[in-house]
Amino acid sequence: MNDFLGQAFIFLFSAVICVPISKKLGMGSVLGYLIAGVLIGPYVLKFVGNDGADIMHATEFGVVMMLFLVGLELDPKEFWKMKNKIINLGGMQILGTVFIATIIGVYGLKMNFPRAISIAFAITVSSTAIIMQTLNEKGLTKTGIGKSTFSVLLFQDIMVIPILAIIPLLVGDSLIQSIGDDSKSLLVGGPAFMKTLVIVGAITFIYVIAKYILTPYFKYVGQLQVREIYTSSALLLVIGVSLLMQKVGISPALGAFIAGVVLANNEYKHQLESDIEPFKSLLLGIFFIAVGSTINFKLIVEKPLMILGLTIGIMAIKSFVLWIIGIKHKFNFDQKMLFVLLLSQVGEFAFVILALTRNLDILNKQWYDLMLATTAITMEIVIIAGFGDFGNTISRVLNSTDIKTIVLDNDSERVEKMRKQGFNVFYGDATNVNLLKSAGADHAKYFVAALDPPEINQKLVHIVRKNFPNLEIIVRAKNRSYAYNYLKEGLNEVYRESFFSSVYVGRQLLIKFGFSYEEASKIGDVTMIAPVLKEFIEQNPNVEVYVASRPFMGTIFKQFPEIKFIPVDLNKDGIATATLDKGREEKKALINQENESLHLN
Repeated sequence: MNDFLGQAFIFLFSAVICVPISKKLGMGSVLGYLIAGVLIGPYVLKFVGNDGADIMHATEFGVVMMLFLVGLELDPKEFWKMKNKIINLGGMQILGTVFIATIIGVYGLKMNFPRAISIAFAITVSSTAIIMQTLNEKGLTKTGIGKSTFSVLLFQDIMVIPILAIIPLLVGDSLIQSIGDDSKSLLVGGPAFMKTLVIVGAITFIYVIAKYILTPYFKYVGQLQVREIYTSSALLLVIGVSLLMQKVGISPALGAFIAGVVLANNEYKHQLESDIEPFKSLLLGIFFIAVGSTINFKLIVEKPLMILGLTIGIMAIKSFVLWIIGIKHKFNFDQKMLFVLLLSQVGEFAFVILALTRNLDILNKQWYDLMLATTAITMEIVIIAGFGDFGNTISRVLNSTDIKTIVLDNDSERVEKMRKQGFNVFYGDATNVNLLKSAGADHAKYFVAALDPPEINQKLVHIVRKNFPNLEIIVRAKNRSYAYNYLKEGLNEVYRESFFSSVYVGRQLLIKFGFSYEEASKIGDVTMIAPVLKEFIEQNPNVEVYVASRPFMGTIFKQFPEIKFIPVDLNKDGIATATLDKGREEKKALINQENESLHLN
């Protein structure tokens, strides 16, 4: 059955039957998809594909989208905070696996060094798609072992880039071969070292385009307020990057990951995630079916002991390294077992690395087929919707204490302005359920609804209550009528829109997060100077505010990132003074240490 609609029906029908059964048996949806693929594939019921290759080409786009989203979620600032953990866990896993596998390949299996280390590179990576799906389904994403597992996966995904650049250098002056779909590459027949140069060039090109062209473009599309154009643009971005990488013989998934990383700090990232997520989920499921359908059972039947030995050997090497890491980081027994079980298989990037080694003739066809068969077997946050005066004030209060906030707003100009001032604001329609999920609503603790106009805010509250019942909702009411309506609907935390009520909400959130009443009140008092300070700065745009009280200084720095503060020592009267010479007129900003209040004269 080779027609498109027929194959689509078979794929979806097999998923509808197998996945619920797999979930019911506690095996998870991924295994259900794989079983569905095995059943409908060319080696069992023969409903689809002669050898499975045609299926894989059509469905790897799900992996491309998934890696793009993984890249989007890789916030460079967060990565830098976690760098020690990521590099420590991921580095030990990759170095340990590559070292042991290469030694066994060279001295145990009598391979040459390029072949042994290439296979070691391939088996060291684990399946981000399968593991993240499993962690999400089991609710383990935010646990300690879930974060440790994600750290390893993140390092593996990043290391694929230098691995793909290193492999061509192992073969000297060899020519790039063509297998399967790689015949579309412009590099076929060229010298191997060109592969490394092209990888570096393609990555640089994607970085420049994403940083200097796509960001202004998405700002323009955001101003149009046309949802389908935004969705089309998001898909166009992923498809375009995939085509570029395919033309130069590099994995489209790798290109999508790089593009995602470059856009990770973009204010439109959550809108991009919400637009792509539905397509990714469907195509990724079909990809797992395709993987199941491509397992070469003829080869498994012909050489069962060899493939079983390779599978056990690879998983044993990875398990040993992972167990040692678990011991070093003092995981308990259950955590070590879960860590090993999740990461001991081989991932989708192995297909990418193996294809490159085959192209470069590092692997012959026999070892290529054997490795393919073996591979196939084997954060609490507050979300604030609306960044007007109410949401802005609450965000300032929370930011001063390092409580993570994610702010969503559909005014692209305001988003751009506030991001330049250091606020964690993202563009998007907060009434979109997929956008809320991308922003972390499934795991957030509190949700502040402060959208305009008030009718949209009411709609948002209904959507959040229906889809995220565990979220504690704090609502801004535009007037008394809306406040009464919210209270009638059973909402307990409803506040009229005013500066003082927004400060009060910020203080209450701090108390909910464990701050004492005195600490929360002091931070709230700092926020109360905002209107005075804002007016003073607007009148004197080049003023430098000097701050002397150290506890006060840290709080005010974080609440007002757009203002230049300079720490100074106190004078004998306990006063710190900031001056601005404007002609002959002298302006001063005074901060008194005793009551930590701001005085302007």
